Amino acid sequence: MNPRPSTSDQTLFFGRLADVCLAHASLLAVRLAPRRVAPPNLDDLPGQTRLLNTLVSEQAALIHATAPFVCAYILDAPWFERLGPIAAALIQTIRRTVPAELPLIWDGQRGETGPAAAAYAQYCFDALGLDAVTLNPYAGPEVVTPYLVYPAHGHFVLCATEHAPGAGLQHLEISDWRMLDREPNQPLYVHVSRAVQHWSPWAGVMIAGGDAHIIGSVRAVAPERWLLLTQLDPQARSACLRSGLDVHGFGLVVDDGGSVAAASNRQSAADALRSEINEVRRWAGARNASV
Repeated sequence: MNPRPSTSDQTLFFGRLADVCLAHASLLAVRLAPRRVAPPNLDDLPGQTRLLNTLVSEQAALIHATAPFVCAYILDAPWFERLGPIAAALIQTIRRTVPAELPLIWDGQRGETGPAAAAYAQYCFDALGLDAVTLNPYAGPEVVTPYLVYPAHGHFVLCATEHAPGAGLQHLEISDWRMLDREPNQPLYVHVSRAVQHWSPWAGVMIAGGDAHIIGSVRAVAPERWLLLTQLDPQARSACLRSGLDVHGFGLVVDDGGSVAAASNRQSAADALRSEINEVRRWAGARNASV
């Protein structure tokens, strides 16, 4: 695998992400999602405390088992938000438990603009101590603008999903009048991937679903951007990784989709998945070396 060139400013989020990917030899992100519990009773304060303690222990066990094998953790926002009054305390404890060099990515796919977006960015980054968020682009560039004042924090903008009904909208082929004489109609997700790069000098791109063609199309128009791949079908994972890796065999954050947390031996599961990803990276390195 060819080492990725160092980022000029390591205070930027994606520079720090590159460092931890190299240090851990990993592009794997493990998803944290406290799914198996009922929301707390708002009138039962002792019950809330017991639930918080249980969840802290469960998440800490997952983190301690997997931290050497990952480049990041992804927090599944709806499953935390449903916990109501204990959610912030749980997230803050997770931040203290996760090694400082490993980023926490908040997968909320929010799409507010203006003061609401600014308040949300402040809550995620300043109050909760998160390192990056996922955003929905369909309100336009103002979705991203409030996050540009946090260059030490990252944002991944959703451009494509294979899950209905969004897939139908994102596969619409449209023409860009500025490009009519240079290329045929392109799917909306390609236009979104291009637009995001104009909106933000450091935004990553998020792709949900395991379609190697979509991932390859996005990589073609965003060759230098980090891609966050989520909801990958294990049977299609290798093809998706080959389509998404950049020319250095790098540039991806690969969501495990919760499979590591569900495994009987989480340490072995994380190690095996990291190794699977690195096998594809070695293939990419050998391919690029022969060109």
